[in-house]
Amino acid sequence: MTIQKMAPPEAVLGQPFIYHVLVKNSGTTSAQSVIVEDRIPKGAKLTGTIPRAEQINNRIIWRLGEMGPGAEKKISIRVIPEQAGQIGSVATVNFVTEVASETKITSPKLVIKSDQPEAVKPGDIAVVNYTITNSGTGDAKNVYVRSIIPPQFTHPGGDDLEYSVGIIPAGETKQIQLQLKAVKPGAGKNISSVVGDGNLKSETEVPLKVIGSGEQFILARKGPKNRYLGSKGEYENSITNNTEKSIQNISIFESIPPGMKFLSASENGKYDQVRNVVQWDLKELAAGHTQTLKIELEPTEIGKKISTLQVVTDNNTQFSANLQSETVVIGQPLLKVETSELKGPLEVGEKMAMQVQLTNQGSASATNVEFRVKIPKELVFVAAKGPGRYQQAGSYIIFEPAQELAAKQSLNFELTLAARDKGDARVLVQVQSKQMEKPLSREEAIPVLGKLQ
Repeated sequence: MTIQKMAPPEAVLGQPFIYHVLVKNSGTTSAQSVIVEDRIPKGAKLTGTIPRAEQINNRIIWRLGEMGPGAEKKISIRVIPEQAGQIGSVATVNFVTEVASETKITSPKLVIKSDQPEAVKPGDIAVVNYTITNSGTGDAKNVYVRSIIPPQFTHPGGDDLEYSVGIIPAGETKQIQLQLKAVKPGAGKNISSVVGDGNLKSETEVPLKVIGSGEQFILARKGPKNRYLGSKGEYENSITNNTEKSIQNISIFESIPPGMKFLSASENGKYDQVRNVVQWDLKELAAGHTQTLKIELEPTEIGKKISTLQVVTDNNTQFSANLQSETVVIGQPLLKVETSELKGPLEVGEKMAMQVQLTNQGSASATNVEFRVKIPKELVFVAAKGPGRYQQAGSYIIFEPAQELAAKQSLNFELTLAARDKGDARVLVQVQSKQMEKPLSREEAIPVLGKLQ
């Protein structure tokens, strides 16, 4: 018997690779009870074999049985390397002939860094220089850079750019230059990331600023763009003095939209309950300085909610600057099953009606709502009523799914059942919707007694 092992010279950390064991009967007579044994390489995780192996601790065994003269068997083993360096294992056939193989596991690592250009005016070009380094021990393959352009700038390729870099050998660096045209005043961030095969990823943020001619203030707002109903969120407003002189007596107003509840405000912000407005007063804001103002809100209605931030100076009635931001409030369905008071116990042969009400107590519609009832062996299904058609499948009565059950709405079902055998009958009601990870179940007990003579 001869045994040969074939493995790739290199593999990427975390990426699966396959090596093979080839067994051949090179003799002139049949070999009986052929057994091949290998060990899971140290530093690797076994994910599968062809044919299937018997595993004992870190040993993997194939019982091939009889192999005639000239017969060959090919075994494939799939592993995922979990640490860099050399990995290897020894395979044996009949514990006589041994072979070994070794695979070098490489571990590329990508890092992206960028410089920060000076502030520019509308129409000017801001140049961002990126440095991408592979500081790992293997080549980084299929590398590309993705860059998100802030709204204060524009690029001929759009606002979401992708640039293919290709292969970056271990220890090497590549330079990329991004040229952006300023289109409107404001402060933003250019977010860029580099990715490669083997789940390689690195990200960097570059603050960018466009100085507006004659514009006193630059307003910006940070905070969650989406909120679940009742889930509070903190928002951060920033006001920047975009002039070369200090500005005195500044008032900032945030108009809270209907469906959002005020909770708190930083920097002595005062809440006007009648107008649903928060006001901050700043005595002075130095040239080029930024003041941060925080506000905490709780959504009370679903839908799009638009908050408006406005700034005035020296008690002027005309606003010096304004900004709008949108928060989408998302509701959640919440299904509840209720059954009517059941008649019981029943005598064998007696009938009963069971009413079931399915209610959406949540704040959003439930979709693809499935309703089914399992009839126990002690009872017999007679008839059913509901909002749609139904069918009987074994012990289940399955109703046609409702495409949508709106918030605060209900579906009503009625089943007529008859007692068949004495026992402790349990009727199981199950409800499932697209939004639910697992079905909602409710069980009702209906004792069945023997018929009295």
